Amino acid sequence: MIQPGSHVSDDVTEIVARLSALLGPREGEIEPIPGALTRLAFKVRLGGSEYVVHLPGGEAGMLGIDPRSEQEAGTRAAELGVAPPVVARLERPACFVTELVPGRPLDAEDLRRPPELAELAAALRTFHDSGLELPRRFDPYQWVEEQVKAASSRGVEPPADYGVALAHANEIERTLGRHRDHRIAPCHANLRPPNLWHDGERILIDGWRYAAMCDRFYDLGDLAASIELDDEGERLLLAAYFDEEPGSRRLAAIKLTRFLSDLVEAVWGLVESGLAKHDVDYRGHASEHFRRLGETGTNPQFKLWIDQASKRK
Repeated sequence: MIQPGSHVSDDVTEIVARLSALLGPREGEIEPIPGALTRLAFKVRLGGSEYVVHLPGGEAGMLGIDPRSEQEAGTRAAELGVAPPVVARLERPACFVTELVPGRPLDAEDLRRPPELAELAAALRTFHDSGLELPRRFDPYQWVEEQVKAASSRGVEPPADYGVALAHANEIERTLGRHRDHRIAPCHANLRPPNLWHDGERILIDGWRYAAMCDRFYDLGDLAASIELDDEGERLLLAAYFDEEPGSRRLAAIKLTRFLSDLVEAVWGLVESGLAKHDVDYRGHASEHFRRLGETGTNPQFKLWIDQASKRK
């Protein structure tokens, strides 16, 4: 999701003072890290080491974000070696602290390369199979309808073609149903390049604020959408994740969950445009994803994907 700026408040200064009692005296300034409106992050040096302090944003509750899920997911992912190490947690306010990971953020071009794509697929499978039970549940179908109502309450109405996109989403929900590929698992639910890093040895996943129990295929479709994988990229992602070549059902399913990812992003943009706290083109973000939804929904292959994803095998 797009990245507005941030500033250091008195509350943040107080939180860092509390953390200094745990991690050592503060050295230097508190530096905001650009991040989504629903989560603030700050870099700070405490006791000779550099850390990132993750805070939930003021509208986190409206978006259905649960700080406990963020903390538990980030902590478990760190234990599994697929996320930055967590060194401290506070309950009130809910925040957690990770080591500042050296290395570089990965962009979409990096992540489309087969070795990186395969490594990330393996990291996702490790987290999905961890057995972690998160307190937050994320049903993208239900979430979309709830958030459109929330946006409307702030005077922001969806475009005319929202109804068509919602009808397609309902068809996808009926199609994917309870197939074994779509079991509920702990998911990241916001897999985009700003949250993916390479520390020189491995890929690390950050930005767990939307973590929830969800259809694991949502993570696969979300990643495919965010880095704009082509057909071959989708095949490689599925083959690496499942450790076998994907059949037509899985190839169709990732196309359909990509549609869901675009719908969630479009509605997220609508909600954020009603908050109007930063000079960010949330409306443009929503419009771009509604455009993509229109292209996918009118693609002659959409019906074929529904038919193929309906297969039980």
